[in-house]
Amino acid sequence: MDTEARETLRVACDSLEAFYRARDILAKEGQTFSTTTGQVKKHPCVDICKNERSGFLSAMRQLNLQWDESEEKRGPGRPTVYGL
Repeated sequence: MDTEARETLRVACDSLEAFYRARDILAKEGQTFSTTTGQVKKHPCVDICKNERSGFLSAMRQLNLQWDESEEKRGPGRPTVYGL
């Protein structure tokens, strides 16, 4: 594996790790929050999940690797927040 491919793989791993951290936060805190003035806003981790998932899948495509999304699905009654 050349240096460029190793760097791309590192980026993919970092993105996937950040995605999981943000997803876990969303599972605990929810996808929205209320400001001090009562406005309901989107949790910042929603965008983090979206961006990190995109970065991960882009890096995987550059490496000509496929991600088996079926392994990310949880069982019945246990929905994922933003599953891959």
